[in-house]
Amino acid sequence: MLGGAIFDLFLSNDEMFDVLGIDKVTPRIDNGFHVKINLIDFKQLQSILNDFKPDIIIHCAAIVNVDCCETDKKSADLLHIEVTKILGSYNAKKSRLIYISTDAVFDGVNGNYRENDKPHPLNYYAKSKWRGETEALNSCENNLVVRTNIYGYKNPPGNSLAEWAIHEAKNKNTITGFSDVFFNPLYVKQLARVIKQLIIRSENGIIHAGTRETVTKFEFLMELYRRFGFPANRIKPISIDEIEFKGARPKNTTLNVNRLKEITGDAPSIYNGLDEFVNDYKKDGRMNHD
Repeated sequence: MLGGAIFDLFLSNDEMFDVLGIDKVTPRIDNGFHVKINLIDFKQLQSILNDFKPDIIIHCAAIVNVDCCETDKKSADLLHIEVTKILGSYNAKKSRLIYISTDAVFDGVNGNYRENDKPHPLNYYAKSKWRGETEALNSCENNLVVRTNIYGYKNPPGNSLAEWAIHEAKNKNTITGFSDVFFNPLYVKQLARVIKQLIIRSENGIIHAGTRETVTKFEFLMELYRRFGFPANRIKPISIDEIEFKGARPKNTTLNVNRLKEITGDAPSIYNGLDEFVNDYKKDGRMNHD
């Protein structure tokens, strides 16, 4: 989902970059380079790196199913930690590694987390992503860790938050939204543009990328439904404490974006991102998808 947005942005109308997209499913047919491999096939991954010789590597892949990571810690470690080691160690003195991390590395007690706040992950997904951050920061000299929370839609269709909510609305089902979980998520295209700015400006270290506004999961879904014209009464607010998850979830992972504002001049707006998401979703004909 994020990788596709980054691929399209860096490829479009820009002769500054040659772009290679890596995907574990069948690659798209387009004007860029695109190969099908599984990142945890380390021999094949190393071969691709040696052939393409990248100056910049953006590691977007993750197992974002939190409960799946609780039951399959090995797979989480392979993708979040071991793959990061290989990507970071490739031509470590010259290539840049951008590691996409998560706001979930924080415990959600306080919110408004800054880059120098110490992580305290509550579940294994977040623990393995935090360990991946450490590998990224230690494995090469030119590195950037971007902590964020994203939404979008997948191709082929998936079950991300927004896709799930739209599917349920189209089928006239009632859903629930957490009224006590706060975040400031970016639409994947917003994050792709932020990443490109950070790369061009040669930023290193850790940076928090989020919107300047914060909302609850319930408010986010309400804003989404309003834009599509779905009835608001199909979303019911509940507390996250009412749900039993295998992996604990933090309640307030809002990210402080002051550093992002200093670098880029401003932080994106959640409302602009939702508008763009809805326009793209409709333009791609996804409303007709069952």
